Amino acid sequence: MNEWLTNLLVAVILLCVWILAVLYYLSKMDRKNEEIKQACTERVIGRVDRMASLLINEGLKPYGQPLKMKYRNSFTYQRNMFYRYSYKGKEYWGMDGRRITSFFSTGKNGTPIELYCNPSRPSQFYCPAEDRNMTAAKVVNVSLVTVFAAVIWIALLVERK
Repeated sequence: MNEWLTNLLVAVILLCVWILAVLYYLSKMDRKNEEIKQACTERVIGRVDRMASLLINEGLKPYGQPLKMKYRNSFTYQRNMFYRYSYKGKEYWGMDGRRITSFFSTGKNGTPIELYCNPSRPSQFYCPAEDRNMTAAKVVNVSLVTVFAAVIWIALLVERK
């Protein structure tokens, strides 16, 4: 088998693994979101509190070669919408229980917004207006797969010439 064909086969296998991982992640995310939606049945009117950019320290992560392993701090950047609402006379504050990154704002600070909270755990809620952020997350994942496939394909075409 020539080298170009071997590289193509490796690239296709990597792409398939990537696609399967993304599909698994999306199905897991959908399942979790459905569980939250089923639990959160009490409609409340809350208010948009703010859009916050969060830099989350995930602790030390290894990097480098196996025998020369080093560690460094790992950070994740997220944007999240925070909401305030009242349920049975008690105030609650937090972000959508589905833990999604907010690509789009759901409104300006203080804007009234429809929320659904979990009657047995009122601190858990979801915001239907955040559904477009769920769609955006799926579009971003599919776009990454497409870009990955395009880069592999272009690299193989350039190598063949």
